[in-house]
Amino acid sequence: MDISIVLKGSINEVEQKIGRKILYAYVQGSQNYNLETPDSDVDVKAFCLPTFDDLFNERQFSSCLDHSFGQITVHDIRKLPVLLAKMNPYYVEGLASKLVYLDSPRPESICFIDHPEAFFNAMFQAKGFTFLQALRNLAHSELDKIHQGGPSRQATFEQFGYDPKAALHALRYASIFFAMQIPLLDPESSAYGSYVDAIRLKSASQRQRLMDVKLGKENCDALEQEIKEAIALMDSFLAQHRRIEKGPVECIETLKKEIRDWVEPLIVCPQNIKSE
Repeated sequence: MDISIVLKGSINEVEQKIGRKILYAYVQGSQNYNLETPDSDVDVKAFCLPTFDDLFNERQFSSCLDHSFGQITVHDIRKLPVLLAKMNPYYVEGLASKLVYLDSPRPESICFIDHPEAFFNAMFQAKGFTFLQALRNLAHSELDKIHQGGPSRQATFEQFGYDPKAALHALRYASIFFAMQIPLLDPESSAYGSYVDAIRLKSASQRQRLMDVKLGKENCDALEQEIKEAIALMDSFLAQHRRIEKGPVECIETLKKEIRDWVEPLIVCPQNIKSE
């Protein structure tokens, strides 16, 4: 399966459903972690152009839809800086995604697209503790799901008696957390390099181990204990290095301006907006 074709096809499919133009999108999920299998879904995060009515009524579109190969979550592109400022791992992942879609015309420079390393490092320097806290919370959330079996994973849950993907993601978030400890304590190190290596599972042995977890080859009780111990270590680190990270982040403020400059000319040109 050609993921680039799937990404473009999903965007065309969803644009027809929502009547809005997608400006930016990226593949989010197993393809970025080198853990995809032939039957893996292709999940997409996308950001759309607001309409004149959206601007006039001060509203922002948001929806999660199915497409032919997975799910696509769509937000108004004005929400992107807010999601990044919160260091939401689902959206920070866009900076390391293997496959990104950008509509044209686009501005000459968009900081997070053209310079993802510098953008990530600047964000992490200002909000690194927030990012680690978010990773810890996601690991704990996945731990809670191991014995629940959500709707999209029901078949797997029934097969193994637990949710191996929840265990996989909990361990994956923990792995990223531990990789980002050094950049948090040493601003001179490359936060982006550590993040990309961690999210792509650069270590072949670690990648194989997590693939085994994903396929339900490991004992549930042992996995659960391992995750609980990892969360305890995360909690200890966060308590020891607690920070208060408030105030505007310069790179996020720059992104807000770049998005305004991108969006405004498109809204005043009706031919660039799909009819609703």
